[in-house]
Amino acid sequence: MDSGSYTEITRFGTWRCDPDLFGSRVTRVLDNVGTPPVFCAPQDIPCEPQARAASGLPVAEHQSDTIENLIYLREQFPFVPWLPVLQGWEPDQYLDHAFQYRCAGIDLTREPLVGVGSLCRRGAGQTSTVVRIIRSLRDLGITLHRFGVSQHVLARCPVELSSVDSLAWSRSARWHGRAMPGCAHPGSCTNCADFALRWHRRATSLVQPRHRSLRPLRQQRHGHAPSGVRAGRRQ
Repeated sequence: MDSGSYTEITRFGTWRCDPDLFGSRVTRVLDNVGTPPVFCAPQDIPCEPQARAASGLPVAEHQSDTIENLIYLREQFPFVPWLPVLQGWEPDQYLDHAFQYRCAGIDLTREPLVGVGSLCRRGAGQTSTVVRIIRSLRDLGITLHRFGVSQHVLARCPVELSSVDSLAWSRSARWHGRAMPGCAHPGSCTNCADFALRWHRRATSLVQPRHRSLRPLRQQRHGHAPSGVRAGRRQ
């Protein structure tokens, strides 16, 4: 489950709800959904230029606030599968953030899954930088989840990423008002499972020759890393 951190920070410069309220809202979701999410993202602070301009804070403070929030949420809401998220902008900043986690007592190599943020809104011209960031973190032995993956990156990092999500399928349907032939629901396929699965098949076809274990991300017991491509909704 995503936290919608990019939208929150770029629009308001800070989180409008404190960790206790955020944790209680996530708890309510877990209590009411049929299939609990594999992970729940904390109130991480993205490091895109737009996010830093909105907050007025440097990357280092975004990183430290992200770790502090995760620690608090895990202490107060231990039954929630909180996902550590690595943030940064330059490749070395992600490595620095991994080291900061270790200094805070969190060994990311022992986590079932670790998110990588502030990558999805980089243009195609930064694909090589994104690939470099992913590979450098994977070389540390960290099991990675990528928020908002592009097909260009997915094709180049089919082994380094254990799971990914993407809004591309839903955005395409919403922006262009698309509906697949044969769909009985009204309007576009913005929230259509069949449309999402078609996107999933197209995405996995890019990487299956090198990563045959990719499948739609399903609920697994906390402590076991999932592997798959998830047609998700990144706010």
